[in-house]
Amino acid sequence: MLRNTSHNTFLNMSVANPKHVYFVGIGGIGMSALARYYNERGVKVSGYDLRESELTKTLVKEGISVHYEDRPDDIPADVDLAIYTPAVPKELGELIQLELSPVRLVKRAEALGLISRRHKTLAVAGTHGKTTTSAMAAYLMRELETDAVAFLGGISTNYKTNYLPGNGEWLVVEADEYDRSFLSLEPDVAIISFIEPDHLDIYNEKGAFEDSFRQFIGKIQSDNGVVITKPEIADQLADSLTNVSVVTYGCNVPSAAWNANNILVVDGAFEFTLTCPQGKFEGVRLLMPGKHNIENAVAALAAVCATGA
Repeated sequence: MLRNTSHNTFLNMSVANPKHVYFVGIGGIGMSALARYYNERGVKVSGYDLRESELTKTLVKEGISVHYEDRPDDIPADVDLAIYTPAVPKELGELIQLELSPVRLVKRAEALGLISRRHKTLAVAGTHGKTTTSAMAAYLMRELETDAVAFLGGISTNYKTNYLPGNGEWLVVEADEYDRSFLSLEPDVAIISFIEPDHLDIYNEKGAFEDSFRQFIGKIQSDNGVVITKPEIADQLADSLTNVSVVTYGCNVPSAAWNANNILVVDGAFEFTLTCPQGKFEGVRLLMPGKHNIENAVAALAAVCATGA
């Protein structure tokens, strides 16, 4: 069942349960993951992209029809939902045709947000580390046999895909601040890793960028909602964190609830001690390079724990 939203119920159902979805810009990393989601659930999927790529080749192999010419008259007549990416030029003939048609047309972010309301959602936000941390969280959820669905912002090294199908109650998703896309989500658990001014072509100023994260926090479910973040970000956003539980993390930050310390390189891997509310765990190993990935891993661990998995 869809969770409460300001959108019309019929409209929500048409987006969540369509019969034929058409994608304008189907080859993008986020768009192709959505296409695979619908296709895996038996929905007819087709779409346009500017050029063939490894992603579109994979979609075709999975039974999705993709073409590479702007052909408005060839949009299938039975399409009942069209999804587009803001990366597509506004003057594209197919996009204009869909805007003039009775077909429901939504941005990728809106479609993802409505899909997320069918699940409990773990969303990963921040100006750095979203893709890696969401992939880590998805991996942990899989290892815990939660059968979580995951939309990733890149091709994961271990799974070789940007979409992980599942029938469980949890969804793991990268929450992109670009174009305020993450405001379409209503997560139950959210990671906020960094808030460094970015996309100022959209936000114009640092204050507006930071305020978007406050708005994102406001989207978190008030019943048992959890924010996983660093102590300094918790301080920065303290005025917005009053209605959610806050769990802090870091590396060599004794005040953090989840803290990695005693970090060593052993046999080509990081080895560290993890201190968290569940206890102290020594000899935790991470094969990925870069100390920033220790932070990402600790955030993912804390978030997955917060889901109750």
